[in-house]
Amino acid sequence: MTKRPSHAARLTSEKERGATMVEFALIAVVLFSLIFGIIEGGFAVRARNTINNAVDDAARRGAVAGSNSNADYLILNQLFRRGAASAATVQWVVVYKGDKGSADLPASCTSVDGETPPTSQFGQCNVYVPGQFDADEGAFGCPGYGFQWCPDTRTTSGDLEFIGVYVQAKYEPIIDQIFVDLSFDVSANSLQVIETSGEL
Repeated sequence: MTKRPSHAARLTSEKERGATMVEFALIAVVLFSLIFGIIEGGFAVRARNTINNAVDDAARRGAVAGSNSNADYLILNQLFRRGAASAATVQWVVVYKGDKGSADLPASCTSVDGETPPTSQFGQCNVYVPGQFDADEGAFGCPGYGFQWCPDTRTTSGDLEFIGVYVQAKYEPIIDQIFVDLSFDVSANSLQVIETSGEL
């Protein structure tokens, strides 16, 4: 004949089971937060690297395009073909004239508050915003979207002229956070020497 556990033993066993479930719940929250944080961090690093690589390729494309009237179209096309839009939400793109090899944007071509796109400046930069990114090739040039720093005036004669590409984007996390906004700004720029008088 088997002996049944006493009432006190049953109560102790139930309390231990309850305590184990509470402990597991606390540990699970920390564990899953850590796992999702690592995953999200990986996506964020990937987004930053993709933007950097796409900007380098776009600037290189602009350097080869030289003074072609569709140079800025080719730059934007290269930027988005290299995955910039799939990595983050591109807010604006600045194609600018570099100053003696300095990668810094001209002061007049920078955003005042970091949220509002700057404006194109004559002879210095062209600013492109969503809606212009996928415009037809014929919309670019002079006159056109790139008329402030007209591609026709970009030259390799005399002093070296540099072309820069700057991208401002916002990374939106893959995993939605309820209490914390994990989105952040991603910006990148690249500078290249204009190599040709215009190649396609």
